[in-house]
Amino acid sequence: MFAKLALLILAGSAVACEPELKVGTWPCTSSSGPAGTMPDGSVAPIMDPMPVPWQNGFEDGFCGYANAKGYCYKHPASSYEVVEAPVHSGQHAARFSVTADDSVDGKQTRCVREGAMPPDAVYGAWFFLSAAVSGGNWNLMYFNAGNADGLNGLPAGGAEWDVSIGDGDGGPLTLHILNHMDRLPDTTDGGTPPPAPPVPVGEWFHVEFRIVRAQDATGRVTLSQDGQPVQDFKNLQTELTGATWGQWYVGNLVGNVTPPESTLYVDDVSIAPPPP
Repeated sequence: MFAKLALLILAGSAVACEPELKVGTWPCTSSSGPAGTMPDGSVAPIMDPMPVPWQNGFEDGFCGYANAKGYCYKHPASSYEVVEAPVHSGQHAARFSVTADDSVDGKQTRCVREGAMPPDAVYGAWFFLSAAVSGGNWNLMYFNAGNADGLNGLPAGGAEWDVSIGDGDGGPLTLHILNHMDRLPDTTDGGTPPPAPPVPVGEWFHVEFRIVRAQDATGRVTLSQDGQPVQDFKNLQTELTGATWGQWYVGNLVGNVTPPESTLYVDDVSIAPPPP
């Protein structure tokens, strides 16, 4: 997985007690995990269409990702585990912890789905922040894409979209979109949404990011938190030119933040069709 990862261009108040960890030991099916390896030993990408709808609540550990030909990974000084608390629903959730490093911008641990991305879908997950961090990028979701002309037949990786948390120069934590392909317009075609709601610490909140994919200026991206609009941009390119394949990362990536230790929990990850 790390050989594959190296070929890609990657994005980006405390609770009373730390929940007890429980590492999942669920056996996954024989079809689990990324399929095949490349001649250089890297993992072959999954090019199949990404199914919609899809949901994973970590009730069988990380098998929901493995059985969907996805995977999870971590950098040094990072970890991902299955926990019994806090959970949004069911009996389990996933814990992603990172210790930031001044020498590495973007320490991370995340889970990934990949394949031919749906033309219009809503990518969702429930998040729970153990404590706040400030001063750098705190990424929750990341979208990467490419085509079949990369090294050794692998798709050439290229960053598309981030959904991250920022503190606005000391203000409250809020969500925002980062477009890696071009600057976002200053306003939306449909008007400016109300001020972004604060991101809570110590309680679950729901993030949804809709992408209407287009390799010309006909696409749209919409970010919502707990059903409230945060940002909505129309009439822009939303997919890299020539892209035939993509990845969706969910988890924890931080830059040079304060304090350096960050922990968040993820539950009920989903890919859903667009609203009617």
